[in-house]
Amino acid sequence: MSQVPQVAVTLIVVLVGARHSPVGLTGRMVAVVAGAGFALALGNMAYFAAANEGDIGVVSVLGALSPLVTALLAVIFLRERLLRLEVMALGVVFLGTALVVL
Repeated sequence: MSQVPQVAVTLIVVLVGARHSPVGLTGRMVAVVAGAGFALALGNMAYFAAANEGDIGVVSVLGALSPLVTALLAVIFLRERLLRLEVMALGVVFLGTALVVL
């Protein structure tokens, strides 16, 4: 629950910034920023809960996979194309993580 004040302050800053912004933030932009902030706070809460309940070594290795997840989400949602070397690198990271976790 320690993330709640941070989320609230961020939401207030975004909403105030949207009203007084010289460039004029649209409602969609505010929603995207608020959604990203909420997802980040939720991810942090999940990480700290897992660190408290589980093996910190495994949790930290899995937490370091965020670049892998980001790349996969970019491929799925943004239709990004990865080079063959990048695909191989993602495979090595996934394999290495599986070996450490198991």
